[in-house]
Amino acid sequence: MDNFKAFQSKISDILSKRDVFYVVPRYQRQYSWKEEHINDFWEDLSDEDPTYFLGTLVFNLENYHNKKTKDIIDGQQRLLTITIALAVIRDLFFQLKDRDKSKHIQENYIANTDDDNNSEFKLRPGKGIKDYFLKYIQNEKGTILESRPVTGEEKQVKKNYEILRKEIENKINEFESNEKKIIFLQGLRDKIKNLEIVVIEVEKEEDAFVFFETLNARGLELQTADVLKNLIFKKLQNRENNDLDKDIEQKWETISENLAYDEDETDVTKFIRHYWLSTYKKITEKKLFSEIKNTITNWEQLLSTLQTESFLYRKILYPVQNDWRSEYLTIFKCIKNIKRLNVKQPYSIMLALLRVLDKRDYDQKYKTKMLIDAFIWLENFTFSFTTITGKSPSPLENIYSHYAIKISSVKNKRDLENILINFKKKLKQEFPQEEEFISNFKSISYSTKKKQIDTIKYILERINYAGVDEQLFDNVEVEHIIPQNPGDGWGLTREAIREYVNNIGNLLILGPEYNKRASSKPINEKIAYYEGSTIKMTKDFAEFLKTHSDWQRIDVDNRAKELAKLAWELWKI
Repeated sequence: MDNFKAFQSKISDILSKRDVFYVVPRYQRQYSWKEEHINDFWEDLSDEDPTYFLGTLVFNLENYHNKKTKDIIDGQQRLLTITIALAVIRDLFFQLKDRDKSKHIQENYIANTDDDNNSEFKLRPGKGIKDYFLKYIQNEKGTILESRPVTGEEKQVKKNYEILRKEIENKINEFESNEKKIIFLQGLRDKIKNLEIVVIEVEKEEDAFVFFETLNARGLELQTADVLKNLIFKKLQNRENNDLDKDIEQKWETISENLAYDEDETDVTKFIRHYWLSTYKKITEKKLFSEIKNTITNWEQLLSTLQTESFLYRKILYPVQNDWRSEYLTIFKCIKNIKRLNVKQPYSIMLALLRVLDKRDYDQKYKTKMLIDAFIWLENFTFSFTTITGKSPSPLENIYSHYAIKISSVKNKRDLENILINFKKKLKQEFPQEEEFISNFKSISYSTKKKQIDTIKYILERINYAGVDEQLFDNVEVEHIIPQNPGDGWGLTREAIREYVNNIGNLLILGPEYNKRASSKPINEKIAYYEGSTIKMTKDFAEFLKTHSDWQRIDVDNRAKELAKLAWELWKI
């Protein structure tokens, strides 16, 4: 690749050029800098060191000679954030009634203004935030603090503006006079202008694509999904058919929206990899792009398939009961529980199973109770293999991928059932032995980590609902029978109970209000709260306590053994 140049520069040199505009290409990812990125950015700006290296910016000059635009290949997150920061400083200059400095930022670093006072903005964001960014960030009369963003991307822009504005206002409020406040803003403005960068410019789209692949291969900012998106757009782009281009954009946008919930955005690369694992072969994330590039010939079909698959994958990421017919609520509950266990390796085979269930002729050609059973096996195996034994789930990807690919190619119910029978046999081979399961279960212990609390709630809820259809409370807390901080009525010290107070045998689930009231009360006073609970396990335990006036370590150990035996019967395949 000969047609490129690289040079050292500063942000002021980039944004102050009056004959160039910077465009975020449609294949780029959404604006996604979160609070932690903004905090890091502000920390760097607040550092006393006057120099700050921002990194490398890559531009494609293909449209520069006739349209005066440079496509941003790498660096859009930083350039958008810098523009937000400059907008904050502009607005604060205006608030402090220094309109000349406010206007200077607007006309030199945010907009290009000609002799007739017509403005065109230097930065052209992606479609998702283009209108919002123009109206509330780039427009000097925008009132972003009063705006009502709709999309997750727009909300992120407003949130980042608010974070930076709050940080800067906190700083300038340390000064009493407007003059000193303005001097501080000048210094901050100049530091942003002097941010050091390395600029790489390429002459055509093909060279830009090479940079995409190179950056990805070196583990830099771009992800496989970004590179794949670029390749798909490159393969399918039709400069003479705007409707086709819009259709491509819409399909990718649908994929991104399906993998996002509120401000939670899932890595599209992980989705594509799970799709590949369930359809083609086991592949590492590093090799995924090359594998796709060398395998796919029909890129339009791939994009359509990914769009369809993203609807199924969303059911795994964000399980919602209303998405399921009553006869398949068991599948919903299993998916929700596997997600609670925070293990993602089963996603490939779950996706394959949902793919079969989603077939138009499923009821006539494939319908079998074993498909529902397969989700039960997956949940029970995931909990027993990973949570109970503590083994890494990573090696299981080979197993899941192997059977997922087989499931994806079934032609009828008999084929499906035969594959599922073999899958069940394989899970049973890998399943822990009863002695190992019970031994490890008895040692389960409460901790303040959210993941462990969720696990204990899951265990106690499943045991509580054993044998009935209903499952999962929306709002329960873990109750320590012997309190972590025992009151005078217990006659125990924290040191004396340290080894067993958090053991599974000493834990119940209880509504938050009862949990708060029971707190560190003596055992005979806790009975009333347990008895008033609507939770079967807790009510049964209240009855047990009526005939057992004391609760000691031996009782904790015995209950742990009983729960372990019950759990083995409940979770074994």
